[in-house]
Amino acid sequence: MVVNYAHICKEKMMICTRNLLTVVACCVFIVPVCGCWPGADLIGTYEKDISGKQAFWGGYSEGQTYVLLHDIFLKRDPPETYNSKIRMYAGVPPRELTYCVRGLIYSSPDSIEQYRDAPEEWPQIKGIIKAGTKLECTKIIGWGTLMWPMSHTIYATVKDGDYTGKLIDIKDLSLRSRVKIGFDEEYVLHPNPDLLKKENEVN
Repeated sequence: MVVNYAHICKEKMMICTRNLLTVVACCVFIVPVCGCWPGADLIGTYEKDISGKQAFWGGYSEGQTYVLLHDIFLKRDPPETYNSKIRMYAGVPPRELTYCVRGLIYSSPDSIEQYRDAPEEWPQIKGIIKAGTKLECTKIIGWGTLMWPMSHTIYATVKDGDYTGKLIDIKDLSLRSRVKIGFDEEYVLHPNPDLLKKENEVN
């Protein structure tokens, strides 16, 4: 009996190649979507500074300073997040701001008082940014995954008070509208007039 070793080797190579492609596909497409593997942030998600794309500023503009009209929470990513970068957020107390609940993105205590009564229940909250604090629009960060289209948020720098210099996501202080940018429709952000007022418009 003659054994065709070349044919056997070729079949084994094909099997190995298929197995390798299956593993790669799982790593690139399935695992990052689940967000359950530490490498998901590196392979499955991306971030990009898109501050230079004027259309994405919506109702904001780079360098514009706003005055905060209500006390808000300063929040950070929870420690279990798979993102390698820790982000800071503005969070509003929904019970005190029922008129803008539709604009809320990030969950927060119902009120400032609720947080002060039991701060240990909200470890992701680092403090309270007081009404009257100035926030300067600094940049736009676009983010997405290999499976989902890009979204974006606007970041502002705290200009005074206890948290001077902190860069925070201000999506929770904003309202959204849908506009056409290029060939696609995108959500863009606008300052919520109940929460933010331009510095030069404050008496």
